[in-house]
Amino acid sequence: MRSDAKKEFRDFKGVWTPKEIWIDGKLDGSLKNMWAEIHALDNEFGCTAKNEHFCRMFGFNERTVQRLIKFLRDNEYISVEVDKKNDSRVMRILGKYKYAPDDRVREINLLKKGLVDNLTKRTREMRE
Repeated sequence: MRSDAKKEFRDFKGVWTPKEIWIDGKLDGSLKNMWAEIHALDNEFGCTAKNEHFCRMFGFNERTVQRLIKFLRDNEYISVEVDKKNDSRVMRILGKYKYAPDDRVREINLLKKGLVDNLTKRTREMRE
């Protein structure tokens, strides 16, 4: 790490782009990278990164960041909530990759396991 580099503290999820985003013909490389970074920063509070973060991260200028966020919002890849009073913005991923708290994921997995177990049991009973 460069000595002048600022150390960022965040829940870094790694660089991963879902297949649906990767092969989406509406998204160029810049949009895919922007989506992936918003996804990596999206947590229980949403992604609160300012445009300057994306400019530093990708070497984009301010206008490019604005254009990319607008495209993602207008095409329903993300939601954007702006609070002008507090000069803040919260972006959230939409669709099946949206943030879900760990306890909610555990709850869904338990429900899924219960459904699979019930279906397996009924299938066995039908075969007998």
